Amino acid sequence: MKYLNKIIEYLFYIFIFLLPWQTRWIWYRGELNGQYWEYGSFSLYGLDILLAVIIFICLLRRSKGQTMISRWRWLLLGLLVISLASVFWSQDREMSWYGLSKLVEGMLVFWLVGRVNFSFSRLAWVMAGSGSLQALIGLQQFISQQVAANKWLGLASHEAGTLGDFVVETASGRWLRPYGALPHPNMLAGWLAVCLIVFIGYLLIKKSPGGGVRNILALLFISVTSFSLLLTFSRSAWLAFGLALTVLLFFSWRRIPDARRRVISVGVCLTAVVLVSIILVPALWQTRLTGGR
Repeated sequence: MKYLNKIIEYLFYIFIFLLPWQTRWIWYRGELNGQYWEYGSFSLYGLDILLAVIIFICLLRRSKGQTMISRWRWLLLGLLVISLASVFWSQDREMSWYGLSKLVEGMLVFWLVGRVNFSFSRLAWVMAGSGSLQALIGLQQFISQQVAANKWLGLASHEAGTLGDFVVETASGRWLRPYGALPHPNMLAGWLAVCLIVFIGYLLIKKSPGGGVRNILALLFISVTSFSLLLTFSRSAWLAFGLALTVLLFFSWRRIPDARRRVISVGVCLTAVVLVSIILVPALWQTRLTGGR
């Protein structure tokens, strides 16, 4: 069964890396007032298929001991029962069943995390790679001020001049916020923030110093990803990332003496990135910080 464990582990890394991508088959197209209605549409995502494959292989493998989902089974069961009951008083049962299927899928991901014997260091670098790719895509979108559509990658078209697309409005005009491969700039910002926190946490707790190449890659990832996070102009993601980072750095400084130099390095790097972004696009910062769009 050892080979099955390795297959599951690396498929899990692939699943995490591909999480931001929205490749899907829309098997039911919802309409509202004669126009396409995203909320009422039903889709089969590529990640749904990959998750099903991983779970199937997990079921082939026998494992012992208590998993994470078994410790929370009563809470999750209660949530599932309430959600199932809500289907029957819903005005649109088809949409409710679809929503319930997504809730079950989320629970299966939770179950999967407890079953996969993964390496935190490998997971951190996988998330760094995924975050870096999304950050670079976001930077390209911000520079070009458009998101090119691609049905195979699940990308919809967005432009600064299109009403309804998410922009920052200044006296000089409308500036498109980057989407990455996700359907909303705030979702891109959330994924970048999660990737940064996981990777910075890994850097702070690791015991053995990394090599020169790894240190350069780590610095590049933190710089590029944090810069792209700032350019999403997602204030909620900024706040969440700032609070999580403050707690992470504080406890690392207090409880991991060997990490203090790394804490200072991360702080200096992020401060420099913030200052560079303010210098490059001061009007956009002013608009977002004063409550504008």
